[in-house]
Amino acid sequence: MIPPVRFSRPGRLVGTVLGGLLAGCGTSPNTATCDTLGLEVPTPRGEVSAVYDAPRQRLIVVAGNEAVPVDCQPGSTDYVADTWAWREDCGAFQQFTGDGPSARARYAIGLPDGGDTVYLHGGKFRRGSSGDYKVFDDTWALDLTTDTWSKVTTTGSPGKRSNHGGAFV
Repeated sequence: MIPPVRFSRPGRLVGTVLGGLLAGCGTSPNTATCDTLGLEVPTPRGEVSAVYDAPRQRLIVVAGNEAVPVDCQPGSTDYVADTWAWREDCGAFQQFTGDGPSARARYAIGLPDGGDTVYLHGGKFRRGSSGDYKVFDDTWALDLTTDTWSKVTTTGSPGKRSNHGGAFV
């Protein structure tokens, strides 16, 4: 079962997969068993998205912003580039290893129904509390059978985007 939504610091939503848990998992979601997992959990964050991997009963969470909002407004930014899975079978988190998309938030992410590949496009990044955001136009694929990311070469990309959505039909 996915844990309930939890709240942390004032004005900061720590979503269904992002905090307040006392157990975590190791580094290889497809090979680790619940009795061999560690105690890692992702840091609380916002500007994050997730997809549900039904065949493997896990919720996949990618990147996000760890900075704490001030008066419900974004202040500084502290983007991360990690990928986590909430494993229903053990009731705990597990961090993926290996290279993937760079630190970012507000990207589009999707998983075709019954598919084995998560697709991520775009997003934005900024270091600190001022300056221009870098907006991405890259596309990444996460193979859910191996838990590995690869950059997708595309033609006719929609271009640089953030705060956008996507859907598989």
